[in-house]
Amino acid sequence: MSKWIHLFKDAPVLALARGEPAKGGWILVAEQIGVSPPALYRELARRRR
Repeated sequence: MSKWIHLFKDAPVLALARGEPAKGGWILVAEQIGVSPPALYRELARRRR
């Protein structure tokens, strides 16, 4: 869970996470924080509810 907290506290990554990044951008975000892209998508969907 600390990786997710880091995702939203880290300003450069947060800038990527706002709106829709360029094609493949979410994959880069997932690689940066060390999680799989599907896990990142699930977490983002959970937080949007």
